[in-house]
Amino acid sequence: MLDDLKEWSINFIKHKDIFTGKLIDFKIEDNLIEFNFKDRKQLYVIMPLLNESIKRYLKEGYVSVVCLNKRENVKFLIVSWNLFIKYSKLNFIFVNPKLNEKWGIYPSMHHFVAEKESFALGIKSLFETVPEVK
Repeated sequence: MLDDLKEWSINFIKHKDIFTGKLIDFKIEDNLIEFNFKDRKQLYVIMPLLNESIKRYLKEGYVSVVCLNKRENVKFLIVSWNLFIKYSKLNFIFVNPKLNEKWGIYPSMHHFVAEKESFALGIKSLFETVPEVK
């Protein structure tokens, strides 16, 4: 599944870049893809199932975490929420690669605009917009 998510991520970025033409190149190393754009670098962490090892990739700068759209990944996001909201350019992309469907979230932005009491319900609602990977 890791290779499927890597391929999906590369195709996703290339497709998004069609309109801007800012992608210079990219480098793949294990579960990481570093995209080099004319105006920034962006790290994509490919992690089918989220776990505590995600902490080593958290840093200032553009970081995207690509994971499977699975209930356990959503639970991990919610449980780790207070850690993730500290990084303004961190986003998560939950993917069903077989259907080429996705949803995404920037925890820091979502935390800023959403009601604190119902953020978990909102995230679960986003999760349900894409069929879960079984």
